[in-house]
Amino acid sequence: MRHEPAVKKRCKFEKKYTAIDKPIALIEFKLDGTWVFANAICLALAGSGLSDTSQQSHRMVCLLSDIPNSQYKKLWVRWAAGALI
Repeated sequence: MRHEPAVKKRCKFEKKYTAIDKPIALIEFKLDGTWVFANAICLALAGSGLSDTSQQSHRMVCLLSDIPNSQYKKLWVRWAAGALI
């Protein structure tokens, strides 16, 4: 079948993601810093549910002392520009 390599590739990706998702706290943000997704481990650490975090700022999981830091702001500018950090 013509699409078989793409299906196998997708399946392989999903298996890797599942393997990573189990032991590690994962969180996904939009480029503006808004929460998109957090796995169960991350939500447990944050002490909230996904509905509590939806549309919240990344600052929800930061140390208050880091937020005014200029390096912290530059980091988000770099991420928004597509830099891998």
